[in-house]
Amino acid sequence: DIVCDLVLRGWFTPKRAAIITRGYESFTLINVSPSGQDVSVNNDVVRGHRRLESGDRIEIFGQRFLFKGA
Repeated sequence: DIVCDLVLRGWFTPKRAAIITRGYESFTLINVSPSGQDVSVNNDVVRGHRRLESGDRIEIFGQRFLFKGA
């Protein structure tokens, strides 16, 4: 299994902002931050959870990432 922890810095960044889980055939991003506005995928705000596809652009509290699913 691959494990990756990304550290986000900033005065108002929570201890945990998002979790990516792997299911049987897909990956899911879950917003666990206290903010409903600061986690997005492809510029769409994620308030609960969202399925991820390889190539999705994730932004968490201003930090940008490119998701590469297996």
